Amino acid sequence: FGQPQQPGGFGQPQPGAFGQPQPGGFQKAPTAPIAAGGGINAFLGKLKAEPIRFTEPIGLLFIFLSTLIPTWITVSAFGFKESSGLFGSGGIWPLVGICFFLLTIAQALIMLDVIPPISFLVAKVKALPFSQFYVVGFVFIFWVIYFLASVGSVEKGAYYSIGFGFSFWLCLLGIILMLIVPIMKLIKKENYYA
Repeated sequence: FGQPQQPGGFGQPQPGAFGQPQPGGFQKAPTAPIAAGGGINAFLGKLKAEPIRFTEPIGLLFIFLSTLIPTWITVSAFGFKESSGLFGSGGIWPLVGICFFLLTIAQALIMLDVIPPISFLVAKVKALPFSQFYVVGFVFIFWVIYFLASVGSVEKGAYYSIGFGFSFWLCLLGIILMLIVPIMKLIKKENYYA
C-alpha cells in the first residue's frame, strides 16, 4: 500500500506492448498502392467511370465480326446472286481482311493493357498526335475504298447490280461507335488515355 507505482506497471505503456514498435523488432513494411492503368480491372474501372466508353469495345467487336461474315457485298446478274466478304473478294481485299482482323485484336489487347512485352512501343505510339484515331482511321479509309471500288466495278458491267451486305454496314457501325469517345475527348480537350 501507499507505494508509488513502478515504471512499466499496470496502466502504463510498456516497451514492446501491443501496438508499440519494439526497438530492433520486426515491423511490417507499408504496402505500396496498386498501380493504376493495367489489366482488365483498370479497363473495367474506366468503363464504370465513363459508361460511354462501352461504345469502343462494341465497335471493335463489330469490325472484327465484319471480317469474318462473308456478306460485304452481293452482286446480282441475270437472277444469279453472289455474296463475298473481304476474304472472298479478289485483289488486295483478303490482305485488308487480315489487317482488320489483326488490328482489332491488337487494339483490344492495348485497351486491356495486357501486352507488357511491347508496352514501351505502345507508349510511344500513344504519345504520337491523334494516335487514338489510327486504327479506326485505317479501317475507315479501306471501307471507303471498298465502297468506291465495288460501285466502280459494277458500273462497268451493264447487267450487274450491287447490294452492300450485313458485314459492310456492321463495319460502318463499328467505325462510328469507335469514333464517339475519341471525338468527344478531342472536342472537350481531354486526354483520351487518362
